[in-house]
Amino acid sequence: RNVNSDTLQEFEKVVLSFEEVRRIDSIRARELGAYVLVDIRISIDYFKNIQEGHDLTRDIRNQLKSKHDNISEVLIHLNPYYKNDQE
Repeated sequence: RNVNSDTLQEFEKVVLSFEEVRRIDSIRARELGAYVLVDIRISIDYFKNIQEGHDLTRDIRNQLKSKHDNISEVLIHLNPYYKNDQE
């Protein structure tokens, strides 16, 4: 079962609080028993290296889990963002 739109908006606010995130390409979350699984696709500047991307996803994951203790898993996929991308 998908989480309600208010909860999804709360997740979006957390993700967008990170200035490195240029855009949320998609976000979805579903309940699995008492737990929530979150799947996010975000765009970050194309020139960021793997370590920077890794650190960002770790920080986003930790922030989401600290604000919502029922989140059991956060999967984050990174896409390259180019300044001329359509928003």
